[in-house]
Amino acid sequence: MKNTRYIPLAAAVALSAFAVSCNMDDYEKGQGESADSYDIYFDAGQSGQYAFDLTEDIELTFTLTRNNTSGEVIVPLEIEGDNIQAINITPLLFLDGKSTAEITVNVVGDIGIQTEYEYVITIPAPEYSLIYGLNETSLTFSVIREDYEVCGSGRYTNAFWTGPVSVDLEYSEVLDMYRIKGDMWQQPCDDLLFKWDGQENVTFEDGVSFDTGFDFGEGLIYATPEDASKYDPATRTFTFDLYYNIPGVGGFPQFDSDTFTLNR
Repeated sequence: MKNTRYIPLAAAVALSAFAVSCNMDDYEKGQGESADSYDIYFDAGQSGQYAFDLTEDIELTFTLTRNNTSGEVIVPLEIEGDNIQAINITPLLFLDGKSTAEITVNVVGDIGIQTEYEYVITIPAPEYSLIYGLNETSLTFSVIREDYEVCGSGRYTNAFWTGPVSVDLEYSEVLDMYRIKGDMWQQPCDDLLFKWDGQENVTFEDGVSFDTGFDFGEGLIYATPEDASKYDPATRTFTFDLYYNIPGVGGFPQFDSDTFTLNR
């Protein structure tokens, strides 16, 4: 039997008052904003993953804005992340009276192929940014150098969206992985990643699910691989057994499998 202990009402009130008293004793007022803050922030929508192929220089440019435009100022940005020695960031300089400025991030050292490196750049507070402001005072981004190369092209068809659409098939030797890059659902979406032995066998990583980027109104629709994906050498056609579903809501089992037919 479950044992339940009750605290008498008077004791509970006294205990509550004691807890509040202790909390008040321990309370420290939060740090306030600086009246002279430059109120600098990153323009919205710049965080994300940035991919580069083997031939590209890795260079990114980010834009920042300030509301206090008085004076020229160099901002001492803070940076954390993987292999910081491999990147270089130009100084953040606001000219007198100017509200916008840019920084450039270059990868100047060696980084591994198909290895993602994540970084966070933060504007110090309270002198340079607001503590409690609504704008983005930090930026999170990652860079990855990919070895995917186009190894074929064809027509991708699915019953859920209109089609077919022309897409490329890419291969990474480092990952031993094939990719159809985010075009088959005709909007920004996850890449379709799979393994193929060059014959009939097509497999996906365990537990993987691909975001189609399509919002049905009750949530984003995902394509989850099931067990019957294959390749037919005679027709040069991949059949992808994908279950379209909204996690936590339900799926759309009435649709046929997707197909991708390579050009001859």
